[in-house]
Amino acid sequence: MMIAQRLYEGVELGEEGSVGLITYMRTDSTRVSNEALTEVREYIQGQYGQEYLPESPNTYKEKKAAQAAHEAIRPTSAMRHPDQIKQYLKEDEYKVYKLIWQRFVASQITPAVFDQTTVDIDAKVERRDILVPRHRIGSEVRRLPQSLRGIEGWQGRGRGRTQA
Repeated sequence: MMIAQRLYEGVELGEEGSVGLITYMRTDSTRVSNEALTEVREYIQGQYGQEYLPESPNTYKEKKAAQAAHEAIRPTSAMRHPDQIKQYLKEDEYKVYKLIWQRFVASQITPAVFDQTTVDIDAKVERRDILVPRHRIGSEVRRLPQSLRGIEGWQGRGRGRTQA
């Protein structure tokens, strides 16, 4: 929590001076401002292309006891990529900021697509006339375009997540 507090209060970014890198972190709200949504959508379209931008912003249900007075924890600017400011951050600050930034960007990308393969096996034992019950084997492989390999959290989008 101390690391997030430092990111919230501000970190010296060279000539930019002290900049608060994340929004208030003591919240469980999922609400995001329209300005932040507009900015992250511009970032996604510019970096990854139209195919990864949903028609409208992704929204998520709030828990009943969520602190709706605050926005969700997010970077103050989606345009401030973690690698651009890494030189100004301590290692632990960088890791926390990168996690917050990646999860925020991933939350607004079109859900991941998975290829699914299922094999049904019927087997008969040769020495006995016994039919082994059908066995089903399956696997999933995420289609992962090269451009999205650095966005942690994107792979989980679209699988069991509740959207509003």
